[in-house]
Amino acid sequence: MRPLVECDTECYPDYWLCKLYDSATNQYASYGMWPGQPLDIQGLTDTLSRVTIVTFNGNHYDMQMITLALYGADTAQLKEANDDIIVRNVQPWDFYKKWGIEPLAFIDHIDIMEVSPGVRISLKMYMGRLHAPKLQDLPYDPSTALDATARFVIADYCGNDLVGTWLLRKEIWERIQLRIAIGERYNIDVRSKSDAQIAEAVIKAQLDFKPAKRYIPDKFTFGYTPPGYIRYVSPQLQQLLADVQVARFIVRDKEEAVALGYHDPEDENAPKIRTGVHIPEALSGRDIIIGNGKYRLGIGGLHSTEKCRHYIADDTFTIRDIDVKSYYPSLILTMGMVPEQLGEAFSRIYRGIYDRRLSSKAESARIGDLYKAMGAAELLEESKRLGTESDGLKIVLNGTFGKLFSKWSVLFAPELGIRTTLTGQLALLMLIEMMEASGIEVLSANTDGIVLKIPRGFDMIADQIVKWWERQTGLEMEATTYSSIWQRDVNNYIAIGTDGKVKRKGAFGQSGVLAGPQGKGPNMDICADAVVAYLKDGKPIDETIKQCRDIRKFIVLRGVTGGGTFIDKDGNEGAWLGKAVRWYYSAWQGGHIVNKHGHKVATSDGAMPCMDLPLAFPSDIDYQKYENNAMEMLATLGVPVRYWHHDETDTLIVGHAHEDWSYCVSPHSVCIEISRNQYRKRK
Repeated sequence: MRPLVECDTECYPDYWLCKLYDSATNQYASYGMWPGQPLDIQGLTDTLSRVTIVTFNGNHYDMQMITLALYGADTAQLKEANDDIIVRNVQPWDFYKKWGIEPLAFIDHIDIMEVSPGVRISLKMYMGRLHAPKLQDLPYDPSTALDATARFVIADYCGNDLVGTWLLRKEIWERIQLRIAIGERYNIDVRSKSDAQIAEAVIKAQLDFKPAKRYIPDKFTFGYTPPGYIRYVSPQLQQLLADVQVARFIVRDKEEAVALGYHDPEDENAPKIRTGVHIPEALSGRDIIIGNGKYRLGIGGLHSTEKCRHYIADDTFTIRDIDVKSYYPSLILTMGMVPEQLGEAFSRIYRGIYDRRLSSKAESARIGDLYKAMGAAELLEESKRLGTESDGLKIVLNGTFGKLFSKWSVLFAPELGIRTTLTGQLALLMLIEMMEASGIEVLSANTDGIVLKIPRGFDMIADQIVKWWERQTGLEMEATTYSSIWQRDVNNYIAIGTDGKVKRKGAFGQSGVLAGPQGKGPNMDICADAVVAYLKDGKPIDETIKQCRDIRKFIVLRGVTGGGTFIDKDGNEGAWLGKAVRWYYSAWQGGHIVNKHGHKVATSDGAMPCMDLPLAFPSDIDYQKYENNAMEMLATLGVPVRYWHHDETDTLIVGHAHEDWSYCVSPHSVCIEISRNQYRKRK
């Protein structure tokens, strides 16, 4: 591969810029045109011939604009082309046709937008997740004519976006390496593709025929037939199984409904149509009660509905989390599911990928153990190579399932998608029923696993049930033991392992681009850190917060439609901040932020904008705000905390359980010690 450089373009009626950033030398190269200054086409061509450019959304914007510029377009034509893409939503293939040009083969390009975790996340929001030094939105309206000073400002803005693209590329470099490895193995270029897109490309590359996309009309219906091993004991679950088998699933296609004239999207009274598979009313929102647990079926998977509780293992019970290994890919294979447009070739290819992935994973571990024993550098490199291959093939296996629901994919087979996810849920319910019937409480269930509260002495029984379930289904499970689990709900919890490792999910998870399947924006991260430290080590909340000197832990990041404007504490309008806004809470300087309609942005009271990260830690941090938030987070886990409620102002001040509470005595306040849910009920 050629040297990697970041690339971005900017377009105005009288100005066009293509700017590149070489992180290895920390140097920029700019190629622009404006009145009196033609584009250096030869210079830009020579540069692009020597490097691999890395863009964010380049496949749908920058590549078309660069190509048209190299064909000799002027600024007016480029602005028209810009509006084709941005305003008129002209797709790349139509763009090239309209302008009578062809993609330039000498340009080697990686677009990291699809590679990055997250759906419809802007570059600015990714930069916020990465704590980029500077967040800046476009300084001038795209229709503005620019003078020399404004051109300099735009070039500087473009350079900041290039730094953001570089930071994102560094963060997801392992994901890019996985794609390079897959491409080399299957002789395809998937460097710019999402996980699901890779899966489709790999399978298509191994077919000996060109598959046709399957057409399924709007309102197409189908049923579900469960595998023979799905059996229940209780009448409730037997009835559920009977209802599932007679239910009809409906495939809706909003675009086709509009095109055929029986749906008017402008009619506010018309029922809303969502493209995709609709779960039958008989199953939607249906609660399934097993023991003390309540469960709900869904297109995405099974979910329990527990809230605000925690468990600490002791002499009477242990806590065990058991998950199914590679759940959906394994179900696809064990049930012999094949998209009808691909035939049996799909099974052969998919099984080959599955087996190769297991082999690579095992061989990587074996060679890794040899490296630990012998210390040979070549063994470490080979172990890493095989590990990368294994991770890449895992992406292919999991991505295939997602494409079963995409009408644009050659893998489109919604019946198989529903059969996969529904079988997975029914199988887990079978396991839950057996555990509960044997005296083992199920604390939580989520898509591919369950958390158990196992009475001491019942571990062997739990093991036997798992082995029975594995024999019935042909699947495998793996287990993790916790010393405690603290749950706000099924998607937001803290689990502390017996080895001291902490599993943090949802609101309690760490932020970042790679935090979970979709990433997570920073939101007072120090509060979640303080909660974890309190639960794991007993460290007081205020100590964790006040000892931290990393401003990134105090940041809040929000996307604001139309852009946000700062209103200071005296009500004066301040700077326009842009569509990605970050702030910290200030004890005496904070104001709030409003959107383009003048409405206050949620949770922004007390905000101090922090679009440029400060070099020194601020002296005005509102520590009480962060401590209150952390205590409220503790309360959502069912941890008793104390609240000081002022009747005069109807505000709530949260105190710490370790404090001296003598100061709480006043004519207008009362000190109470109850859980957050109890407080809300009394309120």
